Amino acid sequence: MDDEIEHIDWMPQGPDAVYLHAGRWWDAVRVPLAQGWTIAARMEYVPGIVDQRASTLTWLVPVGKVTVSQLPAEAELRRDGAWVEVPPQSVVRRQWETPPRLFWTLPPGDGRAIINPPDRLVRAIHRTATGVRHGS
Repeated sequence: MDDEIEHIDWMPQGPDAVYLHAGRWWDAVRVPLAQGWTIAARMEYVPGIVDQRASTLTWLVPVGKVTVSQLPAEAELRRDGAWVEVPPQSVVRRQWETPPRLFWTLPPGDGRAIINPPDRLVRAIHRTATGVRHGS
């Protein structure tokens, strides 16, 4: 899949997070962190970006594949040049450490898609918003 290869072009190369514009390589879907962890469990092995300060979880999706009308009110679609802070690939939460302010939920790359399947993400967000259980 091209998404695993293309991330090299935009993934921060240094030790610090960078702000990137949505709409070039990907769009972003952001939700409140409390809901985000439930959504992340439904997405299983797809990385998202946790921002502890903003208390949000953000997933990257293909450009133009998610619309505002597909999302519940608590979800925010970042596109068309909106800024998204992206941590370096190596910044992942480790259970035995205090989590950094900004980190990936899972390590991006290593054969794992970074750009999320939009239909699956939208379904997971709606199921969480309506309280549908994981296995349903």
